[in-house]
Amino acid sequence: MAKLKIFGKANPVVGTKEFYSINDLFGNSASTQFNEPNFESISDNQVKWSIWVLYGKSWKKATENNKTGLTVPYTFSQKSLTRKGIRMLVEANGEKAVLDIVTQKASKGKILHVDLLDNNYNKPARPFAYGDWIIARVHCVDMELMPVKVTLWEDDGDKGKKNTTNLKIEQKKGAVKNGQADVAFYLDPSHKWLANAKLAPGDENEGEFHEYYVTAEIFEKVSKRIASKNTNVPNPDYKKEPEAKKQTPAEQKGPSKKETKKIALSDKKVQDYHEQKIVVKNEISKNPVWEKINSFMMVGGEDSIWNKNHKDGECPNCIAAVKAGQLKKIFTKTDLTILETVGAIYTKYMKELGMDTCWNKAHFFAQAVVESGLQMKLKNGESFNWYFQDLIDTFGKFQTEEGKKKAKEWGRKIKNRKDPQAVDVTPENEKNIANWAYMPDYKTGKSLGNKGGNDGWDFRGRGLLQLTGRGGYEYANSYTLKIGSDIVNYPELVGTDIRVAVLSSMAFFKWKGLNTIANGTTDVKGKICPQVGNNVKVKDKNGNDSSNYEEKQDVFTNITSKEFLINTCKWNKNISRKWHEPVDNPMSTLYTQSGNGGKSGEHWGLFGNTRNGSVHQGLDLFVELGSNVYSCVEGEVYKIETHSGYGKTVTIKVTDKEAFYNRRREYKILYSVEGEKIQGEYFDKNQDIFLFYAHLRKVLVTKGQKVEAGKIIAHSGVSGVDSGTCAPHLHFEIFTTVYAVGMGLNYRCNPGFYVHFKGASEQSKQEKDLQKKISEKGKTIEINGKD
Repeated sequence: MAKLKIFGKANPVVGTKEFYSINDLFGNSASTQFNEPNFESISDNQVKWSIWVLYGKSWKKATENNKTGLTVPYTFSQKSLTRKGIRMLVEANGEKAVLDIVTQKASKGKILHVDLLDNNYNKPARPFAYGDWIIARVHCVDMELMPVKVTLWEDDGDKGKKNTTNLKIEQKKGAVKNGQADVAFYLDPSHKWLANAKLAPGDENEGEFHEYYVTAEIFEKVSKRIASKNTNVPNPDYKKEPEAKKQTPAEQKGPSKKETKKIALSDKKVQDYHEQKIVVKNEISKNPVWEKINSFMMVGGEDSIWNKNHKDGECPNCIAAVKAGQLKKIFTKTDLTILETVGAIYTKYMKELGMDTCWNKAHFFAQAVVESGLQMKLKNGESFNWYFQDLIDTFGKFQTEEGKKKAKEWGRKIKNRKDPQAVDVTPENEKNIANWAYMPDYKTGKSLGNKGGNDGWDFRGRGLLQLTGRGGYEYANSYTLKIGSDIVNYPELVGTDIRVAVLSSMAFFKWKGLNTIANGTTDVKGKICPQVGNNVKVKDKNGNDSSNYEEKQDVFTNITSKEFLINTCKWNKNISRKWHEPVDNPMSTLYTQSGNGGKSGEHWGLFGNTRNGSVHQGLDLFVELGSNVYSCVEGEVYKIETHSGYGKTVTIKVTDKEAFYNRRREYKILYSVEGEKIQGEYFDKNQDIFLFYAHLRKVLVTKGQKVEAGKIIAHSGVSGVDSGTCAPHLHFEIFTTVYAVGMGLNYRCNPGFYVHFKGASEQSKQEKDLQKKISEKGKTIEINGKD
């Protein structure tokens, strides 16, 4: 009995097809051997092959590379050169053998093959149709940063010819990065007439389908064109025969048109074209996501989709797609193909992340260009090549006696790296420094959400905006999983995949509350930069000394704010349509029920334990009797009740959660010492959200009624305060999950994060005088309100 082995090259050249077998066809191998089974009569389907890739300390199966057979082919891509480890596994008769693979660079660059992906960069889960985007992914070896010419064709039968007469639809240039280049093509419905106008010899009409494919070639004198498989796109103008015909089973059909035109259906050669029919729906696509971003590929010109399809009241520039041409004016040294991907990802997720405003676009890309450069170089890992004294001066964890010793042990001994005697920090010590500096028992590590172990190193700063810390990665992961990228288990993706880099940075923007802070502010240095990172010394474009904050402010003021048209932005009108404050000109009460003012009056109506330690479950907003009370967002009247202490109340169940989420601001607690709190236990914005209005005089809505933002739902009063009050107000609460009346602070959050009210320090003299005047009139009693 022979031992199970893998026979084949352990050091294959990337881009070269190699064969691996359990039979001794190629001589010795370096495979690991297991027990001795009998393989004399084993069949192909009993031999299973897989490829495993090392990420960190764990191995992950690359399931797309699973194969079966006694002998199988594998072609390793350019990306394999950067893998920490690659392992081939074969299983047969319950036994296993492994072969560690270390790939070698190719001596000459070449294109391997072209895949057609959907608009999410995945294998198509449904048929393509006019109105869709096709992503052509060109796989290459030894062509890093080289350009490739990529062309979309409609096939009329001579695809295999060098001088083809097929219809060329569009040609673009892509740049190879990490062994592949992605180029997007829009299947424009207006192009269908071109396909119908050009027929294959002998055809009377184009037929039910238009057959498209993509080719890629290197820019050189003698270029070999590599083609993708064909994809069938339904012809919207095709009219079926009037008589219904019985469907013939697929396996009984005669030869296809392509076969009669002498075009092979498949070819085993790596560098030749491939073709495979894909069944598609017979319609023009109405994909709701990509209807919103079909224009992102435009380099210039009017974005007609957005100018005519935006909703009334919305700023058309806020919701417009981010175009490669716009980004090229910011990232001037970055290839347009990369910028197309950046624009597509931003556009697709901007609404979900509350970043679909001119202001957000201008601030986000101003931060990104300073962090990542004009060439948009992703940061694949924060450097910890630190001078030892700088570690002590910067990180609290290194300021302990033990920390100082470790700083001297791990850090660089000479500050000036240009000094001939200077020695850089070793990779192992960089890891030690990161894990020590960001440990959770000190302020920095704790604020980052780290849990110890290797979190400091694994979740170090990466990507467009230096996403840092387990907390940030975990938050962003809920979004990156939507594009198939788990950045908690594979954090290096943030620094290697441009799609992940953009989306995780957008999530970071929201995580820090910058999506709300950004709107309406031009103060980059004071309001935006401190949330992104430290103010470090840099050189400006002229080589003069400057700072990170100064450069970001300059880019925003002179480039991005102009490119994204903040001066003509209608954001305020847009917000007012989706959100309305519960009362006009909201401001906190300055007096207690009995008329006491001063500091105690200022915090008496705030959320938390603000009443000498006792609980106040909401926010008291000063209003004169009979004032309008509004629905803040779109919702449904959930309850109309009269409660002891609250009087007449209305509860709105929020239905437009997105408008609610996007309203959140970075509210700073005004009176933390006096007991003001951020939220109580069990508050969960992912559950049902309720807005609670109390002390009403008159209710103007009915239970179950649908209400829009700005709908007048009641008039204010002082109902429920049996002894009367010197401080008439609307009592307003936000709670989730259950109808939480009478449950203390549980399920509630501080309304100040959503209601942009004026605290005592923000109110004008006239506003303060009005409150004082009403308070001095004495108590108003209106127990049951007025009907």
